[in-house]
Amino acid sequence: MIKRYVRKLMQKFGYDIVKTSNDEYGKEFKSVSSDNRFDFYNTPIGNYYLPKETYSDVVANSIRIGNVFDEAILNIAKPYIKEGSIILDIGANYGQMAIEYSKLGKDVTVYAFEAQKLVFEILQKNIEANRANNVKPFYNAVYDVDNIQFNFPVPDLVKFSSYGSYGLDLKSQSGIPVTSITIDSINFDRPISFMKMT
Repeated sequence: MIKRYVRKLMQKFGYDIVKTSNDEYGKEFKSVSSDNRFDFYNTPIGNYYLPKETYSDVVANSIRIGNVFDEAILNIAKPYIKEGSIILDIGANYGQMAIEYSKLGKDVTVYAFEAQKLVFEILQKNIEANRANNVKPFYNAVYDVDNIQFNFPVPDLVKFSSYGSYGLDLKSQSGIPVTSITIDSINFDRPISFMKMT
C-alpha cells in the first residue's frame, strides 16, 4: 500500500518508479549489436544503443522497454517548439530526448551537447540508428567560457549505477578531457524555441 502511495505521488510530479535489477529488462527488443561495447534495442519508439551491463540505470531501462524517460519534460516542450526553430539539449545523455524533440516540429534542428565521452559515442550512434539527421551532436561541456579543458570523471558504476549520475567537476585534475563551449559562440541561423539542461 505504501509503495502504491509513493508511486502515485511521484507520478503526480512527472516521475515514475522503474524496476532495474533484472538483466533481462527489455529482452523482447534486444537485437545483435554491431559494437561489442553496447547492446542494441529496436523498441517501438526507436532504435537505441545502450551500455552493456547497466541494468540499474533507470534512463537506459526506460529506453530498453520502449518508454520515454523524461516524458513530462517532452510534454512541456511540445507547445513551445516552433516550425523552423532550434532546440538545445544540454546534457543529451543517450540522445532519446534529442531524437524525440527532432520529431516535434517541421524543419527543426536539435543541438545536442554531451560532455561524457562514452555517452557521447552512444548519442552519435543513436542519432544515426534513428536517422535523426536534424540532430547535431557536440562533444563539449557547455560553460560560460570557450575552449577551457576540463576533466570529466571516470564513472564508478558501483557507486552510482547510471552514467547520467555523473557531472562535470570543474576542479578535477583527473578524468577524460573535454573542451568547453559557450552557447553564444555558436552562430545560430534561426531562433531557439526550447532549451533543456541537465
